[in-house]
Amino acid sequence: MPFKKESFDAVFSYHSLHHMKNMPKAIHKMFRVCKKQGLVVISDLHAGGRREYEDMPDDKFLPRIEKHLMKHAKSIKKEETKINMMFVCKKK
Repeated sequence: MPFKKESFDAVFSYHSLHHMKNMPKAIHKMFRVCKKQGLVVISDLHAGGRREYEDMPDDKFLPRIEKHLMKHAKSIKKEETKINMMFVCKKK
């Protein structure tokens, strides 16, 4: 991302992380450009949502996201819908 460190109050990713070749690096960059005490919000398809969109389900994908978020986040709140999981993270 061509943005300076701590440029934004909030950073969002909506149904895009599963397209990234290096998901941990993308998460790291999201937190890098987020201001201290800012929010990083990630919403991505869970296995049911991926099946609904005829994409290959991966039951391990969301736990991998959460594992990497825990390295950067002060707190993580999760909200699940019919097709996705949303993580709302407060930066450390």
